[in-house]
Amino acid sequence: MLVIINADDLGASAETNKTIFHEIAAGRVTSATILANGPAFEDAVDGVRDFPHCSFGVHLNLTEYEPLTTVGPLRSRLNGSGELNFGLRYARFSLSELRAVYTEFAAQVRHAKQAGIPVLHLDSHHHIHTRFDFLPLVKLLQHEFGIGRVRARLNLYPLREPARPAVRLAIPLYNAWLRRLPRTRTTDCMARLAVFIEHLEAGWRPNFRSVELMVHPGLKEPSYQAECELLRGAWLSSLGPGVRLGSFWDL
Repeated sequence: MLVIINADDLGASAETNKTIFHEIAAGRVTSATILANGPAFEDAVDGVRDFPHCSFGVHLNLTEYEPLTTVGPLRSRLNGSGELNFGLRYARFSLSELRAVYTEFAAQVRHAKQAGIPVLHLDSHHHIHTRFDFLPLVKLLQHEFGIGRVRARLNLYPLREPARPAVRLAIPLYNAWLRRLPRTRTTDCMARLAVFIEHLEAGWRPNFRSVELMVHPGLKEPSYQAECELLRGAWLSSLGPGVRLGSFWDL
């Protein structure tokens, strides 16, 4: 089983960048995705060059920081500081607004590539790319930039908070569509590290060819600090033989 440990939010701050690169150097993180409109983007670019063995992607963002484009029809949805905001995660979009979303996403990928980031895969801030109405945008991005790997939708949930029936139906449907037209590589399992470990401690033994575990080193929220402590623990050894850490290069 291939296990990919992906650090989200590279570029969010200098402290986040420093912590992520520390975990990569220690061999605990094998992949990372960058916020191309993040306030510490340039600092992150400088660090990426030191880790050619790690896979890097773009963390598509519609919910935080200033956009890279004028966002046209979306301008009225920015907050008072002219920034993208969390409310856009659940907003309904017109066709013209979806075009503006695509223009912003494409600008983010282009910005990362022009800065020298070897963009191998895509995921998103607050899982925005897993909206069904955004799936065509993801496919267009893949076609325009030749990106063949994308984060699957979360399909492992906390034991005490199982996915609702509608979500359980939507997950395999979204992931099946994501893997087609163009053919797209995803992991079989996508989960938060803490949830994955929770299942392991309950006696579950995964039987997948590949797993992506999402982590957030460097973020200050208590849940993310606890997640980082888990990352530095001995959970991987409990998986037994036949398991290897790798990156999206190995997928």
